[in-house]
Amino acid sequence: MNKRQLHRDDWDHNTKFEPCCLRIYEDDEKKLADWNFAVPHVTSDLEKSRLVWFMLEDFGLVDGFGIEKETLCEFILQIQAGYCQHKNPFHNYDHGVTGMQNVVNMKSNSSRL
Repeated sequence: MNKRQLHRDDWDHNTKFEPCCLRIYEDDEKKLADWNFAVPHVTSDLEKSRLVWFMLEDFGLVDGFGIEKETLCEFILQIQAGYCQHKNPFHNYDHGVTGMQNVVNMKSNSSRL
């Protein structure tokens, strides 16, 4: 397996979501803390999946539960596939990631609410 990390600028339509894509970027926390962040404007499903991983990682859930990165990547891909199989224009992967981002945002800001 290739242990090299891929930068999101190097991804293309053939890039598979796997541990080499799991990388934290400088703008992740700020982007996800913004109530106006629009997941549907993220055009790459790979980037949406990476953001799902980042939210889980940021809350310490990946290490806390000892989840292997390969297993988590496959799980996130299965979630995405489940959303895509029904081709629902509303209850889709964007909706799921948006819901997760909003819950994470509420939890992160709960002391200020």
